[in-house]
Amino acid sequence: MGRRKTSPRESAEDRQISRPRQTKQEGALNEVEISTTQLTPLLRDATLLSVQQYTMAPKPLLFVASLGNPTSTYAHTLHSAGHTALKSLALRLRYPSLSPRSSVSHPSFGRSLPPDSDLSPSEDVASRATLWMSPVLMNVSGPAVIRAWKSWLATTEDKGRERKLVIVHDELEAALGAVKVRAGSLSARGHNGIKSVQGALKGMGAAGRQEFFRIGVGISRPAGREKDEVSNWVLRKMTPNEAEVLEGEEVTGRVVDVLSRIGA
Repeated sequence: MGRRKTSPRESAEDRQISRPRQTKQEGALNEVEISTTQLTPLLRDATLLSVQQYTMAPKPLLFVASLGNPTSTYAHTLHSAGHTALKSLALRLRYPSLSPRSSVSHPSFGRSLPPDSDLSPSEDVASRATLWMSPVLMNVSGPAVIRAWKSWLATTEDKGRERKLVIVHDELEAALGAVKVRAGSLSARGHNGIKSVQGALKGMGAAGRQEFFRIGVGISRPAGREKDEVSNWVLRKMTPNEAEVLEGEEVTGRVVDVLSRIGA
């Protein structure tokens, strides 16, 4: 229903808005006029309803995938800090046992709650996030992530909610235990796992253009920036102190806080 243009000389009482009505017998269109004084309350109520529907939309569901190296040779290395953070998250939020290949959801996943429900960040994340650990080597993790992501999309299509992909990975450019969140399409900063995910998404064409999120868990960097020095740094085993920090409550709490803000 649209408002026809009026001249400056027309008064408010003169302005009219018309809508068509079809007669039962002739199929002709007759004009039924509605004055602006009648229409204004309707527009106001429709606008309020639209705003309410927008603000009351549930937060998106999250597919949270961690990157790392799965073999025992690379277990507990700094490069697998994403796996370490995800396993700690699963323990804190009491998810079912988490292992590579199989995604897990919390028993409260997908429950319908009003957006203004008084949930803690942990409860909010548990009700929205499915967790998955990449089972393949870091540098070729993209195709595996996308296969798991597409499978999850198929199983959650009946939820009627927006869905987001979140990648958890190690971050050289952040202090040990710091947590950074970035848009997935931004520069990978030399991270081959992120490059692989970005490449796999591009291979999906239009379906892969949806923005995703990256949560980087800080592992700091060596003093030098030579390729071999950096490689040796990320592939070495965590020290007891590093493991304590990366598995600790502070890092897990930061990850929970970031996840709870996605879609807020």
